Amino acid sequence: MESATYAFTTGGQSAPDGGTSPITYPTQVTSFAFAASVTSTDVGDIAEPSFMGTGNSSDTHGYVAGGAFCGPGGCANLNRIERFKFNGSSAITSADVGDLTVAGYVLTGKQYK
Repeated sequence: MESATYAFTTGGQSAPDGGTSPITYPTQVTSFAFAASVTSTDVGDIAEPSFMGTGNSSDTHGYVAGGAFCGPGGCANLNRIERFKFNGSSAITSADVGDLTVAGYVLTGKQYK
């Protein structure tokens, strides 16, 4: 998802040592500027760890919907919708703003423009 000048990423899966340790599910929101070759910056967190959710945006906010989470008891599809205000490289706060009608993952996102 993106604002006019920054791109944002959320969540995902991570195998810290190349796959031999348990997989973790980061809650980070990162951003990077379109105008420069830079490393992304951690600017906040989503409320619920997940992977394969959809990223959507309006002209002022980013949205994360659905996704999946796997734990000791198995995997579950998520129905949450979270929103955060675009603040470039400044700190953001995500808020749960609703639920999908049907929980799911590997969803398709749409950008405002």
